[in-house]
Amino acid sequence: MTATASQQRTSDGPISAPDRLLAAAEDIVLREGAPAITIRAIARVSGLNSALISYHFGGLEALLAQLVKLNVDTVCDARESRVKEALKVRGKAARLEALVAAYLEPLWRTQAIWHAGPARTVIRTLMPQLDPGLRQHVVARINRSVEESQEPLLALLPHLSRDALQLRLQLLAGAADELRLRAHAMGLFPLRGNEVDGRDEPLRDELISLAIAGLRAGSKPVSP
Repeated sequence: MTATASQQRTSDGPISAPDRLLAAAEDIVLREGAPAITIRAIARVSGLNSALISYHFGGLEALLAQLVKLNVDTVCDARESRVKEALKVRGKAARLEALVAAYLEPLWRTQAIWHAGPARTVIRTLMPQLDPGLRQHVVARINRSVEESQEPLLALLPHLSRDALQLRLQLLAGAADELRLRAHAMGLFPLRGNEVDGRDEPLRDELISLAIAGLRAGSKPVSP
């Protein structure tokens, strides 16, 4: 059974009231989806007075915006760290594979801030709930991370313009997500752990191979 936000602890002891509220909202999103997110539900799961939402965040929407921002940051930070490591890989083909993995894997392997579940689920569920101004701020953070990932790929895929690469990466990310869900639903590449623990290597390898093929389409072979 998933622990409630009020039962969760950090290494330094009980988590703060704002974090308990954020953790409660994240728990509800992952278990029940956006329609279940209400001030009353967050107060119930967190074990705190509902008035603290306004006190600490100014309202429900600001709380959800902060939760989205935290999950976006953890995905982007994971991607940026992986890109730095990928740039150390020798050989064009091997580096291309490492960079593609660095772009895609954080989308489905990065765990949410407080609970076992994908951070991307929290982001995709809550983004439509945000005020356009708040959503634009979050999208800007995502775009910065994507652009940093694109730069080294452009050098390895000279047949693609910047716009074409961005489009292919977006399409591939969405396709990879859908294929993962369909494969698991059909019993293909059975999941050996949870969605984000990295124990689905055969499926991961297939998706990365498909992504590389999609990026290389229309180009000359990349030399080893």
